[in-house]
Amino acid sequence: MAYIEAWIVVVVAAGLGTLGLVFLTREIQTDWLRLLLRVLPPVLLLVPAPIPQMSDNFAPAFVVLVFEGLFQREGSPAGSLIILATAAVLVVLLVLLLSRRSKISNSS
Repeated sequence: MAYIEAWIVVVVAAGLGTLGLVFLTREIQTDWLRLLLRVLPPVLLLVPAPIPQMSDNFAPAFVVLVFEGLFQREGSPAGSLIILATAAVLVVLLVLLLSRRSKISNSS
């Protein structure tokens, strides 16, 4: 049960952080940049990665990256780093694609 409770805490924290980002970024005029700054942090906070040596459990990839990279003598942070990088690239591409698509729709 602690596993689910930990994920609930992470989701609530990401939600509250995103709400804060909405208020902090409301003055940004560039639509795609504002959206990217609102979407990228919660995605990076919530994307899961497998916990090494605990095959059935997942944790936020950034936590696995920090723990494996800094606190494990022979840790392997590469997997979580790849997951985070892939998520970041996908979010950036999706935001840019949606932004471009909405500009095309608005100009028609």
